[in-house]
Amino acid sequence: MYAVLFLIKILNFFSFKKNSNSRAIIKSVYLRARITNNDVDNTRDPSLALKMIYRINLYLFKFFRKLKKSPTMDKHHVAFSFGNPPEMISSFIAKYTDEKEENIFVMDKNIIYANSGYYYYDRISIHTLISIFKLYLFFQLAWFFSMFKKKKTNVGWMINVFELALQAILLSKQKRKFYFFFSLYESSYLLCYILSSFFKEECIMISSNSPMFRPMRYSYLPDANLKLCSVFQYEEYTFFSKNDWMKYKSIELWGPEESKYYDNIDDKQVKYDVAIYSSAEWARNEFYWRERDIEKIRRHELTSTFIYKIFDEMVLDTVLDLKRRMNLQVVFFPHPFERQLASNYQIFPPYMEKLKNMGVEFVNDGENSIKTIYQSKVAVAECSTIIMDRWNLGLDAYVFSGAGYEKKFKTDFDYRYLGKYQQYCYNDKADLREKLEACLVKYMKN
Repeated sequence: MYAVLFLIKILNFFSFKKNSNSRAIIKSVYLRARITNNDVDNTRDPSLALKMIYRINLYLFKFFRKLKKSPTMDKHHVAFSFGNPPEMISSFIAKYTDEKEENIFVMDKNIIYANSGYYYYDRISIHTLISIFKLYLFFQLAWFFSMFKKKKTNVGWMINVFELALQAILLSKQKRKFYFFFSLYESSYLLCYILSSFFKEECIMISSNSPMFRPMRYSYLPDANLKLCSVFQYEEYTFFSKNDWMKYKSIELWGPEESKYYDNIDDKQVKYDVAIYSSAEWARNEFYWRERDIEKIRRHELTSTFIYKIFDEMVLDTVLDLKRRMNLQVVFFPHPFERQLASNYQIFPPYMEKLKNMGVEFVNDGENSIKTIYQSKVAVAECSTIIMDRWNLGLDAYVFSGAGYEKKFKTDFDYRYLGKYQQYCYNDKADLREKLEACLVKYMKN
Protein backbone atom coordinates (compact mmCIF):
# COMPACT_ATOMS: atom_id res chain seq x y z
CA MET A 1 0.00 0.00 0.00
CA TYR A 2 2.81 2.40 0.85
CA ALA A 3 4.46 1.56 -2.47
CA VAL A 4 1.25 2.53 -4.29
CA LEU A 5 1.16 5.90 -2.54
CA PHE A 6 4.85 6.48 -3.17
CA LEU A 7 4.64 5.80 -6.91
CA ILE A 8 1.57 8.00 -7.31
CA LYS A 9 3.44 10.88 -5.66
CA ILE A 10 6.34 10.38 -8.09
CA LEU A 11 3.89 10.30 -11.01
CA ASN A 12 2.20 13.53 -9.97
CA PHE A 13 5.54 15.26 -9.48
CA PHE A 14 6.77 14.41 -12.97
CA SER A 15 3.44 14.96 -14.75
CA PHE A 16 3.52 18.66 -13.66
CA LYS A 17 -0.25 18.74 -13.19
CA LYS A 18 -1.37 21.92 -11.46
CA ASN A 19 -4.64 20.36 -10.39
CA SER A 20 -3.12 17.26 -8.81
CA ASN A 21 -4.83 16.61 -5.52
CA SER A 22 -2.37 14.65 -3.39
CA ARG A 23 -4.60 14.93 -0.33
CA ALA A 24 -7.50 13.31 -2.19
CA ILE A 25 -5.21 10.52 -3.37
CA ILE A 26 -4.04 9.82 0.15
CA LYS A 27 -7.62 9.82 1.46
CA SER A 28 -8.67 7.45 -1.29
CA VAL A 29 -5.84 4.94 -1.05
CA TYR A 30 -4.55 5.22 2.50
CA LEU A 31 -7.83 5.47 4.42
CA ARG A 32 -9.53 2.67 2.56
CA ALA A 33 -6.51 0.41 2.84
CA ARG A 34 -6.38 1.05 6.60
CA ILE A 35 -10.10 0.42 7.00
CA THR A 36 -9.84 -2.89 5.16
CA ASN A 37 -6.77 -3.92 7.20
CA ASN A 38 -4.47 -3.96 4.20
CA ASP A 39 -1.64 -2.03 5.86
CA VAL A 40 1.60 -4.03 5.81
CA ASP A 41 4.64 -2.95 7.79
CA ASN A 42 7.89 -3.78 6.00
CA THR A 43 11.46 -2.81 6.83
CA ARG A 44 13.65 -0.80 4.48
CA ASP A 45 15.97 -2.75 2.19
CA PRO A 46 18.10 -0.55 -0.16
CA SER A 47 19.52 -3.61 -1.90
CA LEU A 48 16.09 -4.35 -3.38
CA ALA A 49 15.98 -0.93 -5.04
CA LEU A 50 19.46 -1.44 -6.51
CA LYS A 51 18.44 -4.88 -7.71
CA MET A 52 15.36 -3.49 -9.42
CA ILE A 53 17.32 -0.68 -11.11
CA TYR A 54 19.64 -3.35 -12.49
CA ARG A 55 16.74 -5.54 -13.66
CA ILE A 56 14.93 -2.67 -15.36
CA ASN A 57 18.13 -1.70 -17.21
CA LEU A 58 18.58 -5.32 -18.21
CA TYR A 59 14.97 -5.53 -19.42
CA LEU A 60 15.33 -2.42 -21.51
CA PHE A 61 18.56 -3.78 -23.03
CA LYS A 62 16.74 -6.98 -24.01
CA PHE A 63 13.58 -5.11 -24.93
CA PHE A 64 14.49 -4.24 -28.52
CA ARG A 65 15.63 -7.80 -29.17
CA LYS A 66 12.27 -9.10 -28.02
CA LEU A 67 10.04 -6.94 -30.17
CA LYS A 68 7.74 -8.88 -32.42
CA LYS A 69 5.40 -7.41 -35.00
CA SER A 70 1.96 -8.99 -34.97
CA PRO A 71 -1.03 -8.02 -37.15
CA THR A 72 -3.36 -9.37 -34.44
CA MET A 73 -2.31 -6.46 -32.21
CA ASP A 74 -3.98 -3.96 -34.56
CA LYS A 75 -7.12 -3.75 -32.43
CA HIS A 76 -8.86 -0.74 -30.93
CA HIS A 77 -9.78 -2.37 -27.61
CA VAL A 78 -7.18 -3.85 -25.26
CA ALA A 79 -8.24 -5.44 -21.97
CA PHE A 80 -5.90 -6.31 -19.10
CA SER A 81 -7.31 -9.37 -17.39
CA PHE A 82 -6.30 -10.20 -13.83
CA GLY A 83 -8.17 -13.46 -13.46
CA ASN A 84 -11.26 -13.72 -15.67
CA PRO A 85 -11.34 -15.96 -18.78
CA PRO A 86 -10.46 -14.00 -21.98
CA GLU A 87 -13.60 -15.15 -23.81
CA MET A 88 -15.82 -13.82 -21.03
CA ILE A 89 -14.05 -10.44 -21.04
CA SER A 90 -14.17 -10.02 -24.82
CA SER A 91 -17.90 -10.83 -24.96
CA PHE A 92 -18.55 -8.43 -22.05
CA ILE A 93 -16.77 -5.51 -23.73
CA ALA A 94 -18.32 -6.33 -27.10
CA LYS A 95 -21.83 -6.21 -25.66
CA TYR A 96 -21.52 -2.70 -24.23
CA THR A 97 -19.37 -1.14 -26.96
CA ASP A 98 -21.08 -2.60 -30.05
CA GLU A 99 -17.67 -3.87 -31.08
CA LYS A 100 -16.97 -7.29 -32.58
CA GLU A 101 -15.24 -9.75 -30.25
CA GLU A 102 -12.45 -10.36 -32.77
CA ASN A 103 -11.50 -6.68 -32.47
CA ILE A 104 -10.84 -6.99 -28.72
CA PHE A 105 -7.45 -8.15 -27.47
CA VAL A 106 -7.41 -9.59 -23.94
CA MET A 107 -4.04 -9.54 -22.20
CA ASP A 108 -3.50 -11.71 -19.16
CA LYS A 109 -1.29 -10.37 -16.36
CA ASN A 110 1.25 -13.13 -17.08
CA ILE A 111 1.21 -12.92 -20.88
CA ILE A 112 4.65 -11.27 -20.96
CA TYR A 113 7.78 -13.01 -19.75
CA ALA A 114 10.73 -10.64 -20.01
CA ASN A 115 13.32 -13.41 -20.06
CA SER A 116 11.73 -15.62 -22.70
CA GLY A 117 8.68 -13.94 -24.23
CA TYR A 118 8.08 -11.08 -26.63
CA TYR A 119 6.70 -7.56 -26.62
CA TYR A 120 4.18 -7.27 -29.43
CA TYR A 121 3.51 -4.17 -31.52
CA ASP A 122 1.59 -3.11 -34.60
CA ARG A 123 3.71 -0.02 -35.33
CA ILE A 124 6.49 1.99 -33.68
CA SER A 125 6.74 5.77 -34.00
CA ILE A 126 8.88 8.54 -32.53
CA HIS A 127 6.07 9.17 -30.04
CA THR A 128 6.26 5.50 -28.97
CA LEU A 129 10.01 5.72 -28.36
CA ILE A 130 9.61 8.93 -26.33
CA SER A 131 6.90 7.28 -24.21
CA ILE A 132 9.15 4.27 -23.57
CA PHE A 133 11.95 6.58 -22.43
CA LYS A 134 9.57 8.48 -20.11
CA LEU A 135 8.38 5.22 -18.58
CA TYR A 136 11.96 3.98 -18.15
CA LEU A 137 13.02 7.26 -16.52
CA PHE A 138 10.04 7.21 -14.17
CA PHE A 139 10.75 3.71 -12.90
CA GLN A 140 14.46 4.40 -12.54
CA LEU A 141 13.74 7.45 -10.40
CA ALA A 142 11.06 5.63 -8.42
CA TRP A 143 13.40 2.80 -7.50
CA PHE A 144 16.21 5.23 -6.69
CA PHE A 145 14.05 7.24 -4.29
CA SER A 146 12.67 4.04 -2.77
CA MET A 147 16.12 3.40 -1.26
CA PHE A 148 15.41 6.25 1.17
CA LYS A 149 11.92 5.06 2.16
CA LYS A 150 11.20 3.47 5.53
CA LYS A 151 9.09 0.82 3.82
CA LYS A 152 10.25 -1.58 1.16
CA THR A 153 8.47 -1.99 -2.17
CA ASN A 154 7.16 -5.32 -3.43
CA VAL A 155 9.50 -6.41 -6.20
CA GLY A 156 7.31 -8.80 -8.15
CA TRP A 157 4.27 -6.70 -8.90
CA MET A 158 6.34 -3.60 -9.71
CA ILE A 159 8.22 -5.50 -12.42
CA ASN A 160 4.85 -6.74 -13.63
CA VAL A 161 3.57 -3.15 -13.87
CA PHE A 162 6.69 -2.08 -15.76
CA GLU A 163 6.35 -4.92 -18.28
CA LEU A 164 2.64 -4.39 -18.84
CA ALA A 165 3.12 -0.64 -19.21
CA LEU A 166 5.80 -1.25 -21.85
CA GLN A 167 3.44 -3.53 -23.73
CA ALA A 168 0.58 -1.01 -23.46
CA ILE A 169 2.76 1.78 -24.87
CA LEU A 170 3.63 -0.42 -27.86
CA LEU A 171 -0.10 -0.92 -28.45
CA SER A 172 -0.88 2.76 -27.97
CA LYS A 173 -2.49 4.39 -31.00
CA GLN A 174 -5.22 6.86 -31.83
CA LYS A 175 -8.70 5.87 -30.63
CA ARG A 176 -7.42 2.79 -28.81
CA LYS A 177 -9.10 2.06 -25.46
CA PHE A 178 -7.62 0.20 -22.51
CA TYR A 179 -9.81 -1.77 -20.08
CA PHE A 180 -8.79 -2.81 -16.58
CA PHE A 181 -10.34 -5.31 -14.17
CA PHE A 182 -9.87 -5.78 -10.42
CA SER A 183 -8.43 -2.55 -9.04
CA LEU A 184 -7.99 -4.66 -5.89
CA TYR A 185 -4.64 -5.57 -7.44
CA GLU A 186 -1.95 -2.91 -7.25
CA SER A 187 -0.75 -3.88 -10.73
CA SER A 188 -4.13 -3.18 -12.32
CA TYR A 189 -4.61 0.09 -10.45
CA LEU A 190 -1.13 1.50 -11.06
CA LEU A 191 -1.15 0.50 -14.72
CA CYS A 192 -4.47 2.29 -15.22
CA TYR A 193 -3.20 5.34 -13.34
CA ILE A 194 0.06 5.50 -15.31
CA LEU A 195 -1.62 5.19 -18.70
CA SER A 196 -4.53 7.56 -17.97
CA SER A 197 -2.81 10.31 -15.99
CA PHE A 198 0.76 10.15 -17.26
CA PHE A 199 0.34 9.10 -20.90
CA LYS A 200 -3.23 10.41 -21.41
CA GLU A 201 -4.55 7.18 -22.85
CA GLU A 202 -8.29 6.45 -22.77
CA CYS A 203 -8.65 4.06 -19.85
CA ILE A 204 -11.71 2.32 -18.46
CA MET A 205 -11.85 0.61 -15.07
CA ILE A 206 -14.46 -2.15 -14.73
CA SER A 207 -15.94 -2.45 -11.23
CA SER A 208 -16.64 -6.21 -11.58
CA ASN A 209 -19.65 -7.73 -9.80
CA SER A 210 -18.22 -7.60 -6.30
CA PRO A 211 -18.93 -4.81 -3.82
CA MET A 212 -16.56 -1.88 -4.18
CA PHE A 213 -15.80 -1.46 -0.47
CA ARG A 214 -12.78 -3.76 -0.30
CA PRO A 215 -12.12 -4.97 -3.89
CA MET A 216 -11.90 -1.37 -5.20
CA ARG A 217 -9.95 0.22 -2.38
CA TYR A 218 -7.53 1.74 -4.92
CA SER A 219 -9.98 4.13 -6.50
CA TYR A 220 -8.39 7.49 -7.27
CA LEU A 221 -8.37 7.61 -11.08
CA PRO A 222 -9.40 11.16 -12.08
CA ASP A 223 -8.47 10.65 -15.74
CA ALA A 224 -10.11 7.25 -16.18
CA ASN A 225 -13.75 6.20 -16.68
CA LEU A 226 -15.58 3.79 -14.39
CA LYS A 227 -18.10 1.23 -15.63
CA LEU A 228 -20.34 -0.29 -12.95
CA CYS A 229 -21.47 -3.89 -13.21
CA SER A 230 -24.41 -3.85 -10.79
CA VAL A 231 -27.09 -1.44 -9.59
CA PHE A 232 -26.15 -1.68 -5.90
CA GLN A 233 -22.70 -0.26 -6.73
CA TYR A 234 -24.36 3.11 -7.39
CA GLU A 235 -25.17 3.23 -3.70
CA GLU A 236 -21.57 2.57 -2.75
CA TYR A 237 -20.20 5.03 -5.28
CA THR A 238 -22.53 7.78 -4.04
CA PHE A 239 -21.13 7.44 -0.53
CA PHE A 240 -17.48 6.96 -1.44
CA SER A 241 -17.35 9.84 -3.92
CA LYS A 242 -18.74 12.27 -1.30
CA ASN A 243 -15.83 11.39 0.96
CA ASP A 244 -13.21 11.62 -1.81
CA TRP A 245 -12.56 7.90 -1.54
CA MET A 246 -13.40 7.52 -5.23
CA LYS A 247 -12.52 9.84 -8.07
CA TYR A 248 -13.20 9.11 -11.74
CA LYS A 249 -13.70 11.22 -14.83
CA SER A 250 -17.10 9.63 -15.46
CA ILE A 251 -19.24 6.68 -14.35
CA GLU A 252 -21.76 4.59 -16.26
CA LEU A 253 -23.77 1.46 -15.49
CA TRP A 254 -23.07 -1.41 -17.86
CA GLY A 255 -24.03 -4.81 -16.48
CA PRO A 256 -22.67 -8.09 -15.05
CA GLU A 257 -19.25 -9.22 -16.19
CA GLU A 258 -20.77 -12.63 -16.86
CA SER A 259 -23.17 -11.23 -19.48
CA LYS A 260 -22.00 -14.05 -21.76
CA TYR A 261 -23.70 -16.51 -19.40
CA TYR A 262 -26.65 -14.41 -18.24
CA ASP A 263 -27.76 -13.73 -21.80
CA ASN A 264 -27.92 -17.46 -22.51
CA ILE A 265 -30.06 -18.60 -19.58
CA ASP A 266 -32.92 -20.61 -21.05
CA ASP A 267 -34.56 -21.94 -17.91
CA LYS A 268 -36.14 -19.06 -15.95
CA GLN A 269 -38.87 -21.16 -14.34
CA VAL A 270 -39.14 -21.02 -10.52
CA LYS A 271 -38.69 -24.53 -9.13
CA TYR A 272 -37.81 -23.94 -5.47
CA ASP A 273 -38.90 -21.79 -2.57
CA VAL A 274 -35.42 -21.20 -1.16
CA ALA A 275 -31.95 -21.63 -2.65
CA ILE A 276 -28.88 -21.87 -0.44
CA TYR A 277 -25.62 -20.78 -2.08
CA SER A 278 -22.45 -21.95 -0.42
CA SER A 279 -19.05 -20.23 -0.42
CA ALA A 280 -17.25 -23.36 0.79
CA GLU A 281 -16.80 -21.85 4.24
CA TRP A 282 -15.74 -25.23 5.65
CA ALA A 283 -12.73 -25.26 3.28
CA ARG A 284 -11.48 -21.73 3.96
CA ASN A 285 -9.08 -20.48 6.57
CA GLU A 286 -9.70 -17.72 9.11
CA PHE A 287 -8.71 -15.10 6.52
CA TYR A 288 -11.39 -16.40 4.13
CA TRP A 289 -8.82 -17.74 1.65
CA ARG A 290 -9.22 -21.21 0.20
CA GLU A 291 -7.24 -23.67 2.25
CA ARG A 292 -4.35 -25.27 0.33
CA ASP A 293 -3.81 -28.18 2.70
CA ILE A 294 -6.11 -30.78 1.17
CA GLU A 295 -5.71 -33.21 4.06
CA LYS A 296 -6.73 -30.53 6.53
CA ILE A 297 -9.89 -30.00 4.47
CA ARG A 298 -10.50 -33.75 4.31
CA ARG A 299 -10.40 -33.93 8.11
CA HIS A 300 -12.86 -31.00 8.34
CA GLU A 301 -10.45 -29.12 10.61
CA LEU A 302 -11.73 -25.72 9.49
CA THR A 303 -15.27 -26.16 10.79
CA SER A 304 -14.35 -24.25 13.93
CA THR A 305 -13.84 -20.97 12.04
CA PHE A 306 -16.27 -18.12 12.58
CA ILE A 307 -17.37 -18.00 8.94
CA TYR A 308 -18.33 -21.66 8.97
CA LYS A 309 -20.31 -21.29 12.20
CA ILE A 310 -22.23 -18.40 10.63
CA PHE A 311 -23.10 -20.53 7.61
CA ASP A 312 -23.94 -23.68 9.56
CA GLU A 313 -25.78 -22.21 12.55
CA MET A 314 -27.28 -19.10 10.99
CA VAL A 315 -27.98 -20.02 7.37
CA LEU A 316 -28.44 -23.79 7.27
CA ASP A 317 -30.27 -24.16 10.60
CA THR A 318 -32.62 -21.27 9.85
CA VAL A 319 -33.55 -22.46 6.36
CA LEU A 320 -33.95 -26.08 7.45
CA ASP A 321 -36.18 -25.01 10.34
CA LEU A 322 -38.38 -23.03 7.93
CA LYS A 323 -38.48 -26.00 5.57
CA ARG A 324 -39.75 -28.19 8.38
CA ARG A 325 -42.40 -25.71 9.53
CA MET A 326 -43.56 -24.40 6.14
CA ASN A 327 -43.00 -27.52 4.00
CA LEU A 328 -40.67 -25.65 1.64
CA GLN A 329 -38.83 -26.87 -1.43
CA VAL A 330 -35.17 -26.12 -0.70
CA VAL A 331 -32.16 -26.55 -3.00
CA PHE A 332 -28.45 -26.33 -2.19
CA PHE A 333 -25.93 -25.06 -4.76
CA PRO A 334 -22.30 -25.81 -3.83
CA HIS A 335 -19.41 -23.45 -4.51
CA PRO A 336 -17.09 -24.27 -7.47
CA PHE A 337 -14.35 -25.07 -4.93
CA GLU A 338 -16.61 -27.66 -3.31
CA ARG A 339 -17.33 -29.22 -6.70
CA GLN A 340 -13.59 -29.35 -7.35
CA LEU A 341 -12.92 -31.02 -4.00
CA ALA A 342 -15.62 -33.61 -4.66
CA SER A 343 -14.54 -34.50 -8.19
CA ASN A 344 -10.75 -34.39 -7.71
CA TYR A 345 -10.32 -35.59 -4.11
CA GLN A 346 -13.66 -37.20 -3.17
CA ILE A 347 -13.97 -34.74 -0.28
CA PHE A 348 -17.51 -33.70 0.62
CA PRO A 349 -18.96 -30.99 2.89
CA PRO A 350 -19.56 -31.84 6.58
CA TYR A 351 -23.25 -30.97 6.26
CA MET A 352 -24.08 -33.52 3.54
CA GLU A 353 -25.84 -35.85 5.99
CA LYS A 354 -27.87 -32.98 7.42
CA LEU A 355 -29.08 -31.93 3.96
CA LYS A 356 -29.89 -35.52 2.98
CA ASN A 357 -31.91 -36.17 6.13
CA MET A 358 -33.96 -33.00 5.54
CA GLY A 359 -34.65 -33.84 1.90
CA VAL A 360 -32.73 -30.88 0.50
CA GLU A 361 -31.74 -31.26 -3.13
CA PHE A 362 -27.96 -31.00 -3.56
CA VAL A 363 -27.11 -29.89 -7.11
CA ASN A 364 -23.64 -30.96 -8.15
CA ASP A 365 -23.95 -31.23 -11.92
CA GLY A 366 -20.86 -29.17 -12.71
CA GLU A 367 -22.88 -26.38 -14.29
CA ASN A 368 -22.24 -22.71 -13.56
CA SER A 369 -24.48 -21.53 -10.69
CA ILE A 370 -25.47 -18.52 -12.80
CA LYS A 371 -27.78 -20.80 -14.76
CA THR A 372 -29.78 -21.42 -11.57
CA ILE A 373 -30.29 -17.81 -10.60
CA TYR A 374 -34.00 -17.67 -11.62
CA GLN A 375 -34.93 -21.06 -10.16
CA SER A 376 -35.86 -19.97 -6.63
CA LYS A 377 -38.20 -17.42 -5.08
CA VAL A 378 -35.53 -16.30 -2.65
CA ALA A 379 -31.84 -17.08 -2.12
CA VAL A 380 -29.61 -16.88 0.93
CA ALA A 381 -25.88 -17.12 1.59
CA GLU A 382 -23.32 -16.20 4.18
CA CYS A 383 -21.38 -14.26 1.52
CA SER A 384 -21.64 -14.75 -2.24
CA THR A 385 -21.53 -12.50 -5.30
CA ILE A 386 -24.47 -14.38 -6.79
CA ILE A 387 -26.63 -12.75 -4.09
CA MET A 388 -25.63 -9.32 -5.47
CA ASP A 389 -26.26 -10.61 -8.99
CA ARG A 390 -29.83 -11.40 -7.96
CA TRP A 391 -30.23 -7.83 -6.69
CA ASN A 392 -29.17 -6.65 -10.11
CA LEU A 393 -31.96 -8.72 -11.64
CA GLY A 394 -34.56 -7.55 -9.12
CA LEU A 395 -34.69 -10.93 -7.35
CA ASP A 396 -34.93 -11.45 -3.58
CA ALA A 397 -31.72 -12.58 -1.89
CA TYR A 398 -30.09 -12.16 1.53
CA VAL A 399 -26.50 -12.00 2.76
CA PHE A 400 -24.92 -11.73 6.22
CA SER A 401 -24.18 -8.11 7.17
CA GLY A 402 -21.48 -8.80 9.75
CA ALA A 403 -22.98 -6.12 12.00
CA GLY A 404 -21.75 -6.50 15.56
CA TYR A 405 -19.07 -8.98 14.52
CA GLU A 406 -16.58 -6.58 12.97
CA LYS A 407 -13.67 -7.86 15.08
CA LYS A 408 -14.31 -11.47 14.11
CA PHE A 409 -15.63 -11.11 10.59
CA LYS A 410 -14.30 -9.05 7.66
CA THR A 411 -16.59 -8.97 4.65
CA ASP A 412 -15.87 -7.62 1.17
CA PHE A 413 -18.61 -5.05 1.73
CA ASP A 414 -19.94 -2.79 4.45
CA TYR A 415 -23.72 -2.90 4.75
CA ARG A 416 -23.77 0.76 5.86
CA TYR A 417 -22.81 1.84 2.34
CA LEU A 418 -25.38 -0.23 0.44
CA GLY A 419 -28.19 2.31 0.63
CA LYS A 420 -31.56 0.74 -0.14
CA TYR A 421 -29.95 -2.68 -0.42
CA GLN A 422 -29.29 -2.76 3.31
CA GLN A 423 -32.73 -4.36 3.64
CA TYR A 424 -31.29 -7.51 2.08
CA CYS A 425 -28.63 -7.93 4.78
CA TYR A 426 -29.46 -10.00 7.85
CA ASN A 427 -27.76 -9.41 11.21
CA ASP A 428 -28.50 -12.64 13.07
CA LYS A 429 -30.54 -15.82 13.02
CA ALA A 430 -33.79 -14.20 14.12
CA ASP A 431 -33.41 -11.41 11.57
CA LEU A 432 -32.84 -13.89 8.74
CA ARG A 433 -35.89 -15.96 9.76
CA GLU A 434 -38.07 -12.86 9.82
CA LYS A 435 -36.87 -11.66 6.41
CA LEU A 436 -37.29 -15.07 4.76
CA GLU A 437 -40.77 -15.59 6.21
CA ALA A 438 -41.91 -12.16 5.05
CA CYS A 439 -40.53 -12.81 1.57
CA LEU A 440 -42.17 -16.23 1.26
CA VAL A 441 -45.52 -14.92 2.54
CA LYS A 442 -45.37 -12.25 -0.14
CA TYR A 443 -45.08 -14.96 -2.82
CA MET A 444 -47.92 -16.97 -1.30
CA LYS A 445 -50.22 -13.96 -1.48
CA ASN A 446 -49.34 -13.47 -5.14
